[in-house]
Order: sequence, then structure tokens, then C-alpha cells
Amino acid sequence: MATNAQKAQEQYELYSYCRVEGGHDRYLLDMEVAKKYMASKQWSDADITKRTDEGRLSFVVNETFRTMEAVLGELNQLSSDVRFDPTNGDQNTARVLNRLNDHVDRINKMYLHDNRVLLDGLLGGRGFYRCRVKFDENMQGQIDMSRIRPENVVLYTNIDSPDPDTWDGVFTTEIVSDDDIKAMYGKDAGEDSMGMPYTDWLDYNDRDLAQAVGYKTAFAGDHDGRSFKRHRLISHQFKEFKYKDCFVDKMTGDTSEIPENWPSEKVRAVKQRFDLGIIRKKVKTLRWRVTCNNMVLHEEDSPYKFFDVVPFMPWFVDGLPLSLFGVIKGPQDLLNYTVNEETHILGTTAHSGWKIKQGSLRNMTSRQLEQKGSKNGLVMELDDVGDAERITPGQPATGFERFGDRARGWINDLAGVTPSMLGAQSEYANGKNISANLSRAPVNLHSPLLAFQFTKQLLAERKLNLFQTFYTETRVMRIATSAYGQTEEVTINQPLEDGTVLHDLTIGQYATRMMPVGSRMAADEFGFDQLLQMKEIGITVPNSLLVANSALNAKSDTIDQLIAANSGDVSPEEAEAARLQLEALQLENEDLKAGIQGKYAAAELAEGRAERARMDASFDPRVARANVDEKRLLSEHSRGMRQLTLQQQKGNRDAALSLTKIAVDAAKPPPKPAGAATKKTAKKTAKKATKKAATRK
Repeated sequence: MATNAQKAQEQYELYSYCRVEGGHDRYLLDMEVAKKYMASKQWSDADITKRTDEGRLSFVVNETFRTMEAVLGELNQLSSDVRFDPTNGDQNTARVLNRLNDHVDRINKMYLHDNRVLLDGLLGGRGFYRCRVKFDENMQGQIDMSRIRPENVVLYTNIDSPDPDTWDGVFTTEIVSDDDIKAMYGKDAGEDSMGMPYTDWLDYNDRDLAQAVGYKTAFAGDHDGRSFKRHRLISHQFKEFKYKDCFVDKMTGDTSEIPENWPSEKVRAVKQRFDLGIIRKKVKTLRWRVTCNNMVLHEEDSPYKFFDVVPFMPWFVDGLPLSLFGVIKGPQDLLNYTVNEETHILGTTAHSGWKIKQGSLRNMTSRQLEQKGSKNGLVMELDDVGDAERITPGQPATGFERFGDRARGWINDLAGVTPSMLGAQSEYANGKNISANLSRAPVNLHSPLLAFQFTKQLLAERKLNLFQTFYTETRVMRIATSAYGQTEEVTINQPLEDGTVLHDLTIGQYATRMMPVGSRMAADEFGFDQLLQMKEIGITVPNSLLVANSALNAKSDTIDQLIAANSGDVSPEEAEAARLQLEALQLENEDLKAGIQGKYAAAELAEGRAERARMDASFDPRVARANVDEKRLLSEHSRGMRQLTLQQQKGNRDAALSLTKIAVDAAKPPPKPAGAATKKTAKKTAKKATKKAATRK
């Protein structure tokens, strides 16, 4: 079995390999350059010295800063909301989880960390969150999320996806002191680290960290050096297969690992409470090892089911994270060079030299003319006026003066930034064109926007897992539920008298849903306009809702004063108008009902009169006689029509018979002539006589 020193050396060698072969050292240099460009330090010291010696300027037109801020602002505005939907859980518990999610984001000030992580990703191609559970302020545990410096995260060399669930491991590192080690890993570890010499397999920078990171022992303030940061702490989270005890749901068959740090009493309690089984199986688990020098400070299974770092990689191509700065650095250098050269040309044009005939100057030397030759009111005493001639400077190449504008255009085009996003649209641009340009932001920045939404979904999934893993006790929390100070008391995992548990976070399955939203300011303005239109057409919209969706800063105080002044959420005038409108609607409804009832009564009266008239007519003899005459006339008319029909049918039959006889006669053959028949008969008689005579012979 390997010793702690061997494990520490093995981990350090793998860490060094990932730094070199994985390109982390190169990334550190690129990130340093990117930060200098953001800070307007875009010329190296060697270039500044050389240009100064040549009499050239080295100032910076920092379009990188402007472009980064524009893209950063758009990505911050085009954010996404996260919601948990129950797939096999309780709807009310899902609502509580959504409240907890917003609460955790608020107490961790995620809007600040989001901005820093986005900037890290745009500058260097990678940014990272850290998601853990801390017990400093709450003994039951509280989710802690923050931004971690991307320079302190070393990735494996074989990653092929920005999804950390597909990684085999990840390193994080930091520089610590003996006091830091003592606070994190105990007094004995701090004592051992202070008196232990550095091993020979450490790199030079890690053995002489004082000079490498800029710390000086003379200003440490303590003679024993406890607070002097001189140790590199390496934290390694990696996956390995091992046999572990797992809970198994007897109904669904789902399994879940039992954390190694759970005491047996807690395991039995959870098993009995949820009627679970326990099996031992081979699973892929996370291992966590922390080393410093040749010491192993921590090594056990991770309490989490995921790496505690969550990446943001705006562009990821075949295992290589790309950055926006790497795309616009070239045009930025071209812009700086072009503008400085333009300035140099203008300076040489205004301060060109002189051609002087030797010995012709009477009131000054050639050195004095060199120093004062460009000043106004220059007086030269010459033997001959033609002995002095001003040198005409060379003119810059055609189109050179527009090169700076082209470089700016290239920066904006490569970054996908429109003039409207920079607030530099043309004075002749109309509102429709400006809106169209602004709406291009989600299209131009599709890749980083999609990558950031994926990162936020990863964070939400990890928060859900931490809720269900660590928020297992009964808790009562007061959570802010609105932007103007309203709070709600939320109770989770509370046993009830009937044996059930209120808002049990430990059971159930929930899906993470991302809801992309547009610009926050535009969405707020649109929502306010919609509410105002509904109020104008007569829909009762509370004034507090209008104020909450307005652009006012002190919304809470405004709403409180509004309610106090109106003795409610609407003004007395609005309440009176609503009451009168309701009464008018009621009266109109009553009139409508009365009219309908009157029509029904008139219809019933008319029907009664008609029935009475029919009854009276049935007893009148004149009416009866008229009815008999009418029936007789109808009968005679019917008989006449039948006779006419029979005669018509007989005529049709006679005509058909005549036509048939004519057709038969036409089909008979014509009669033969009488002479032909006699000749034929005579011929037959002669033939018979001849035959008879022959017989006799």
C-alpha cells in the first residue's frame, strides 16, 4: 500500500502533467495578457522603451474594454430563470424548491459572481463557479456558491465536453500559509507543514514560492512565518470504482449511495422512515484527495455526487476552450499601431526639420535650431535667405488614415456587436432599425448565451441535489418573495400528526427547466405597459402591481405609502368608480331580464288568442260549410287530375303501338316478281321429267 508521501508525489506529478500537456501554463500567459488589455496595458515594456527611444508614442485606444463591456451587458440582460417541475414529486414541494432556489441565489449574491464568471469566459475561454455546503453560519448546513479564479482550476488533458459529468477528474490549487492549513485541517497538520522541508520533486516555483507570488518575509509581521503564504495546496477530485452500500427503493428499484460520513443511526432511521432496502454494489464514486508538499491532508469519498466546480466555456471546439479576446486581439493591436503611426506622421509634419547652408546661421547654432525650429516666431539671421529651406515631410499612403476605422469595424464585426448595442447608432436611424439591431444580440451571441444557460442549468441541478441531500432536517426559514420586501415563512420536512411530512425535500424527482427571458429592462417596460393598457380598458389592476413593475427605485416605500393613503390597494375614486360601474352593470342586467320576460309574456298572450280563435271557428256552421265545400272542390280537382293523367297515359300507349307497327313493317323483306316464280317452277318440272325418263330406260 502506498504511503502518504508516495500518494502526494503521484498526485503532484499528475497535476504537473495536466498543467503542461493540458495547456494550462499557456492559458495562464494568455489570461495575463487579456487582463492587461482590459487594463489598457497593451504595449509591452520592451516595446514602450524601443518606441520611446525612436521618439514615438505608445498610447492605447482600448476598444477591447468597450467591446467586452457591451457583450457582457447583453449576456447579463439575456439571462434565464430556473424552475423545478415535479416529474414524480409534489407540486407544493416544487414551489418551495423554487423559493429556496431564489433564496440561495440572493444570499450568495449570484449577480456579482455571474458577472465575473462571464468576464472570465470572454477573456480566457473558461470561467468557474464553486458549489459547496458550508456549516460556518448554520449548523444544519447552507449552500455556498461563489466564483473561483479560473487560473486555479487545472483540467484533465482528455476532456472532450464542457459537461463536467463526463470528466474523469479536476484539480484546484491555491497558495496557503501554515495558519490556513491549521484552520482547515487541524492543528497537527499546521504544525507539520511549518517544520517540514520541501521535497526535491517539487518544481522550483513551488519550492521558492515567496519570490514567485510576490510575498516578502520581511513584511510578514510574524517571526515564525505562520501567516506567510508559502505552500501550494493541491485538491484533486477524481472518479473511481468501488463497492459501497446503497439504498434501494423497494417500489421503483432506484438506488442511491449512502454517504460514508453518515453514522449508522442515521442510516437506520432513513431506512425505516422510507421503507428502503440496503444492497452492496460496485459504483462509480467521487474521491477527494488534498495534498501539500509531501503530506496528504485529506482523502475520502466526496460528500457530493458531482465536482464542486461548474464550468462556463462560451466556445468549446474539440477539447479546446476559445475566448472572445483571442478573436479581437489582432484588430486591437492593429488599431493601436495605426493610431500611433498616424500621430507620429502628424507630429513629423508639424515639426519637420531644416536644411541650412553650413556657416550661414548668425544668431544661433544648429543644435539650437533643432530645439527651437518648430516654435512660432522663429527668427534666423542668415547671409542669404536662400541658405535655409524647410524640409517637406513625406505624405502617408492613400487610405492609411482610414485604417483605424477599419480596425474598429473589424473588432465589432468579429465580436458580433452592433452599433445599437454600443449606443453609437446613426443619427438618421429610426426606431425600427434600432430595435432590429438590438434584437440581433441573441443571434450574434448565440454560442456564449447557450453556454451560459447550460452552466446555470448545471448549477440548478447541483442545488437540487444539495437540497435533497443536506436539507433533510426540519427547518423554518423566512424567505423574501417579492422585489418590494414581502416575505414568506417556509417550513420544510415537518412531520405531521397523520404520519406524513410537510414539504419533504428528500423524496420525489424534479426536472430542471430553463426559461430564457429577454432583456430585463425591456421585459419590465413591456409588462408595465401591458398592465397600464389593461387598467385603461377597465380591468381592475391593483396600484401596487403597477408600482412593482415600474422603474421606481423605492418601490417598497412607494407601495406602503400608496396603500396607507388609499386605505387599501386602490384609491377611493377608483373604488367608487368600480362600485358605480358594478351597479350600472347590475341595472343593465335587470333591464335585460325584464325585457326578456316581457317578450315571453307577449308571446304567450298571442298564442292564447290564436288558440281561442281556433276553438271559436270549430263551432261556427258557416265555417263548417266552407270547410265541406273546400274539401269537395279538392276532391273534384283530384279526380279531374287523375282522369287527365289516364288519358295522357292512353295516348302515350297508342302512339307507342303505332311506332312499333311501323318499325315491324319496315323490317319485312320486299315481295318477289310473278314471272320469276313461273320460270322457276317450269325449270323444276322439266328436271323431274328428265329424271323420270332416265329411270325408265
